[in-house]
Amino acid sequence: MARTPSVCILAAMRPLATNPTNPLTNRLAAVLACGLLVLGALAPTLAFAGAATPSGGCPPPPNTLAITEYAVGEGDQPRWLELVNPGGYAISLQNVQLVIKGPPGAPGKPPSEVQSYELGNLVDEVPAGEYVAFGFVPAGPSLALLKLKVIDLGVEFSLPCAAKASLEGPAGVIDMLSWDVCKAKSTPTWGLDPAQISPCKNDEPSNWCAAQLDPNGSPKLLGTPGKSNTPCDVDGDGIPSVAGAGGEADCDDKNKAVFPGAVEVCNGQDDDCNGLTDDSPSVPLGTCPATGVCSGAQPVCYGAAGFACAMPAGYEPVTETLCDSQDNDCDGLTDEGLTNACGTCGTAPPEECNGKDDDCNGMTDDVVSLPNQCTTTGVCALSKPACVGGVLGCEMPLSFQVTETLCDGLDNDCDGHTDEEMGVKDSDRGISASSCTYGTGVCTRPGERFCALDGTVVCKAELVSGTAEICGDALDNDCDGETDEDFKAVGSACTSGLGICKVNGKAVCSADKHAVACSAQPLKSLGYEVCGNQLDDNCDGQIDEQPCQDAAQSSCSAKSGAGPAGGWSMLAVLLAVLLAVVGMRRRGSAHPNRLARGAP
Repeated sequence: MARTPSVCILAAMRPLATNPTNPLTNRLAAVLACGLLVLGALAPTLAFAGAATPSGGCPPPPNTLAITEYAVGEGDQPRWLELVNPGGYAISLQNVQLVIKGPPGAPGKPPSEVQSYELGNLVDEVPAGEYVAFGFVPAGPSLALLKLKVIDLGVEFSLPCAAKASLEGPAGVIDMLSWDVCKAKSTPTWGLDPAQISPCKNDEPSNWCAAQLDPNGSPKLLGTPGKSNTPCDVDGDGIPSVAGAGGEADCDDKNKAVFPGAVEVCNGQDDDCNGLTDDSPSVPLGTCPATGVCSGAQPVCYGAAGFACAMPAGYEPVTETLCDSQDNDCDGLTDEGLTNACGTCGTAPPEECNGKDDDCNGMTDDVVSLPNQCTTTGVCALSKPACVGGVLGCEMPLSFQVTETLCDGLDNDCDGHTDEEMGVKDSDRGISASSCTYGTGVCTRPGERFCALDGTVVCKAELVSGTAEICGDALDNDCDGETDEDFKAVGSACTSGLGICKVNGKAVCSADKHAVACSAQPLKSLGYEVCGNQLDDNCDGQIDEQPCQDAAQSSCSAKSGAGPAGGWSMLAVLLAVLLAVVGMRRRGSAHPNRLARGAP
């Protein structure tokens, strides 16, 4: 469990001297701060959903970010921009951008140059009260410690001496800061006074001061990236111009003799910075009440006549009767017993559909009765009014569609027509169904579109079965999406027969158109094998196999007419001689000189 912050213990013990005219107010403020710190310690990280507009958006929301320090520079110069989470809860940096814009004519920069960085890619969140700096610090021994304090955005990141930086979240600008220190003679590092940490206060130049130089005279600059800035003190009296947490402010930071705690003298000025002129520092405690409307009551110095309290208008000495958001009886409570749940006077306002808890009952947009602006056409008859995101609308049924895509016999887009975009028949409007086709190949038949049970559109047509594929008719006869797929060999080269009977041809459709055949017919075989001629004479796929006849025997058999197919044997011999002569003539034509030398 988170520990109770020490400020809670001090809240009841702290002297009531912060506001001498109203001590009870100070104690209540301390207790309230304690409560916020405890809640912050127990709260989870908040996604950044709000935005504080720097101009016109004050006071800022309780959870915001503020720019607190910048160091201008580029190239090999250190530069950074620091932001802080001043609230009591950790804030997520997801979808938060840092945008740097150089104005037209900025030195060394083109007009309107824009740099944009997604801070959530570098840091998940900024814890409550923590500071984080983004920028670039070059490597080097003298800058090593500084480099550890700045989250690196790369060397391309630069901060011109005149520019505008903004933190931008999903809802718009969170904080924005513009500066022009191009003519400043002091350090390029500038810090916001810690007491002015707010998007509503960091736009005021008087709340910023330049970083001081090293007391030893070194040109090294003292920045505080990643931690709280040093309060500004222009006149060097040790009291900052703006009070920090629990501290006091110098009411005239240009006069070293004026500061809180100085001796008050009657000289026409507020020497001790208590807001009064020429007041006696020994005013008895409790002379005038200092809470509620009585905070305006001040002791008046009349010299020797002593002090008197001038009570302001609206003061009620006994019990509050006015409901005016003021503590009229100065008891530390405002309008006690006179306000509603929202803390305002009168009846709580009625709840409206606007994204707010108007009646302060802890619920948003819980409107009892919403006006029904929903159409009753088609499936929208089942719709009902709803308040979504602060906007009055309609809660549609699941079957609703902006454009009809379901073919279900319903008016899904609530335009008064049913399935009008599906192309199906609509008897009520006299619309015929759109034509369609079903099947493939020769099985394709015309049909009509209609709705299936599953809400899809199908084509209703005659169902036809395919037949066996027919060779060469260029049709898909078996209706499988392919044409003549069984006869792809048609037109390719083929052979018929073996050995000397083999003849080349082309693959063609068979006579019954259900197969592929070769167009060539084999030659007639010799009927016997001739030995040693390296030919398959009997066309059985083997060469010179036994039994075989030698060439002489084959020749004799051919002359005498003995033996089978004697005439064919002689024809084979003549064919071999003819092929040899043709081969010699080809070789001779390729070498004409050699043939000439060999001529008789």
